[in-house]
Amino acid sequence: MSFTASSLDSLPSSPSSCDVLIVGAGPTGLTLAIELARRGISIRIIDQAQGPSQHSKALGVMARTLELLEPAVSAQMVEQGLPIAHAALYSGTRQLADVPFGERIPSRYPYVLMLPQNETERILLERLTELGIQVEYGYALTDMEKYMVASAEPVHAAEGTAGVVLPPHLRRPLSSLSSG
Repeated sequence: MSFTASSLDSLPSSPSSCDVLIVGAGPTGLTLAIELARRGISIRIIDQAQGPSQHSKALGVMARTLELLEPAVSAQMVEQGLPIAHAALYSGTRQLADVPFGERIPSRYPYVLMLPQNETERILLERLTELGIQVEYGYALTDMEKYMVASAEPVHAAEGTAGVVLPPHLRRPLSSLSSG
């Protein structure tokens, strides 16, 4: 189900009832939702799919990602994934590269964690549910114009640089502000 700005208001709770509307419930959107909810920020998360993905579009979770996630979430991923500390790339029988991740990644996770994206999303969805947030599947954001700021006041810094001040929850690309 797609919706435009006018039909956003007909959802069970309107977008104005949250601080942040997250569009997309892939790993990035789910992680953002978890981090904002942990900080007490009111969020809603929507996705145009009818439910969580049953297929993997990616296989690896990088060390820095594991560091940034909550320890319990990272631990669950590590428990279910396969750490790859070393990789060798071949073309036929000829070795093209040898990559010892353990020596090159200064992290408590000195490897690339092989974990299918759908499993990563399942773990993130479980944590989001624990935080009391449900993804609203079957919705695609197609129009935000009604909720955008029509104009903004320019601000000039002492150095002569210019900027635009907008409410933090209503950002609009500068190119659309200058088109008048």
